[in-house]
Amino acid sequence: MVDIVEAQSKYGFWGWNLWRQPIGFIVFLISSLAECERLPFDLPEAEEELVAGYQTEYSGIKFGLFYVASYLNLLVSSLFVTVLYLGGWDLSIPLRMDQLLNLGWKFLLPISLDIHDMFPMVTGFMNYGQQTVRAARYIGQSFMITLSHANRLPVTIQYPYEKLITSERFRGRIHFEFDKCIACEVCVRVCPIDLPVVDWKLETDIRKKTVA
Repeated sequence: MVDIVEAQSKYGFWGWNLWRQPIGFIVFLISSLAECERLPFDLPEAEEELVAGYQTEYSGIKFGLFYVASYLNLLVSSLFVTVLYLGGWDLSIPLRMDQLLNLGWKFLLPISLDIHDMFPMVTGFMNYGQQTVRAARYIGQSFMITLSHANRLPVTIQYPYEKLITSERFRGRIHFEFDKCIACEVCVRVCPIDLPVVDWKLETDIRKKTVA
């Protein structure tokens, strides 16, 4: 470990292994997050479980020891990342208080308030607001439709306690008996919603209409 830190300290900030092996740094960082079960790798239990799995079986000091071990694992992984890729304990960028203030007020703040970078952000917020309003309107419309259906009377008629008010064109129920149908099309003429369709053909030998 000492040799690795000393090798990185020869060229200062640009001597870090982060610049020499960027792919190794990314692979090591992802592996450390997965080993420590941090986002987006915080999946120690099955997805269908609604609680934290084995941790619900413990309380008190035993429950706390699980988290202590988890944070110790995170601390060790951070130390390895720092030593192997970020120069270790030999920090070659000494800063005074005035230099830190100059960095914050004269460099970082103007960059964060750059007017050219604010326009895309403002446009993004406006688009997000429009999409939010549109989604809220659609949700409100669907909610009103649901309420309108909830206020409707039941379709089932409890006879004889309730009686259906028929229309003026109602002439009674027609029981379809196809063996007795003579294709007179009376059902078609009296139906208030024009539902029946009678397909018939003329028998020339007996000069009579029959249902097709």
